Amino acid sequence: MLEYKGYHGKVEFDEKEGIYHGEVLNIRDVVTFQSKTEDEIQKAFEESVDDYLEFIQESDVNSAREEIKKGDYIDQENLFTEFRSKYSKL
Repeated sequence: MLEYKGYHGKVEFDEKEGIYHGEVLNIRDVVTFQSKTEDEIQKAFEESVDDYLEFIQESDVNSAREEIKKGDYIDQENLFTEFRSKYSKL
């Protein structure tokens, strides 16, 4: 189990593909990360969390952890559309 800035991540190794991949846990959005080596997975996780937090801040969405506590509804489709339009240019 990985931890960074209060977020937790779960990691698995895909033997067929030969990569480590994981997901940030306990948030309503899907945030994933991957690396080719075990040594790099923590960095990949931290970068994904930082990107997610930056996205939330720029799109005026509260922290997903706070939203879960409040029980607020997240418009997933709108959030995905905003994310795709911002990051598809990269």
